Amino acid sequence: MLVTASPPTTPHRPLTHHHKDTGPASTFPPLILSHTHIPDGQAWLGFFIPHPSTSLMHCCSFLLPLCLIMTTASLLLPLASAAAATKRIPRHAILSPTTIAWLKPSSFLPRTTTHRSSSSSSSSPSSSSPPSSLPPIHLVASDVDGTLLTSKHTISSRTVAAIRAIQAKGILFVPATGKSRGGVRIALGKLGEELTSSSATGGVYLQGLIVYKGGEVVYERTLEAAVALDVMAFARERSVSLIAFNGDRILCEKMDETIASVTTQHEPMPEVVSLVNFISSSSSSSSNRIHKLILLAPPPIITSIRPSLATYLGPRATLTQAQPDMLEVLPSGGSKGLGVQKLLEALQVDKSNILAIGDQENDLEMLRMAGTPVAMGNAPRHVKAVAGFRTRSNDEDGAARAFERFCLTERRV
Repeated sequence: MLVTASPPTTPHRPLTHHHKDTGPASTFPPLILSHTHIPDGQAWLGFFIPHPSTSLMHCCSFLLPLCLIMTTASLLLPLASAAAATKRIPRHAILSPTTIAWLKPSSFLPRTTTHRSSSSSSSSPSSSSPPSSLPPIHLVASDVDGTLLTSKHTISSRTVAAIRAIQAKGILFVPATGKSRGGVRIALGKLGEELTSSSATGGVYLQGLIVYKGGEVVYERTLEAAVALDVMAFARERSVSLIAFNGDRILCEKMDETIASVTTQHEPMPEVVSLVNFISSSSSSSSNRIHKLILLAPPPIITSIRPSLATYLGPRATLTQAQPDMLEVLPSGGSKGLGVQKLLEALQVDKSNILAIGDQENDLEMLRMAGTPVAMGNAPRHVKAVAGFRTRSNDEDGAARAFERFCLTERRV
């Protein structure tokens, strides 16, 4: 029978058994605690061996209640094997009644070695200095939807002020988004106009498929016509709405309520065209190329069709999601992270000197490459697991807080 135990804090005294009628009858020899090691939980567990000279009656009167405790504890062992916080106890520790350690739910919190900003930290930039071991930040690459924008698709004055303070300090700031360049211009208002102008640093748009340095395109990827046509057929068979991105233009075969709803996210109004003809003529007209496609449907439908589409397309395309009701089809290997890498090469900035911040699957590659990766508080768990740091949600000025902490607070040496 196994139980967990902690080391005794006082010298061992032999346990004495009392008879109801005659008082102290005999003294039990010490019960020796041995141990066993569980690699995955790093826990020390023990079992008890009574001394051979102990009488059977005394053993039973003492061990029966103990067995009840041990049985209860053994039921908790599957949890204990998963706990990394269980204390180690020395070999041959002596058991006393005070050494039995009851397992607590808090013991099962996983250990972590990554640094994360506290979600309960003060909103004052000076209240939380960034770790001095981080490399200096020369550029900030920021997602837009779910990061700079709130859940109501607006940007707060605090976030705008933090971005302007970053720029005033000489740190470069670029949008890195799945939105079109025109969409960023609409969504961020005056700030968006500045960030997308020809005099701006640059930007990464359409999930890294178009990269600007100033007003010049330095990197671009488009879907193969055959892949685009196959995706169209896939969506049509399942009655799923589909839009196509051609630079700052959004195209569709027919308008419906779902497609029109993209304007609520500050994207341009989709244009109704013959997508088959448009895509088929892309080989003869460079202006008719498709950068990416998006299938739009309720989240359960998107979840159900994604595996089928991935199998259907194979290595010919890459799938990603920025929102649960949208499934994006990119050229094979395309990602926001790759687009950021191309911009860094053009600007001659090392990836260790950037802060990247985002909230969704499409931000993963960008977060993995950054010297200072920050996940929003509204990000799903798997995104937070990749980022080294966390901030508040997009409705709590999470992006502004991160900029203030890592870019605008003096580092302690």
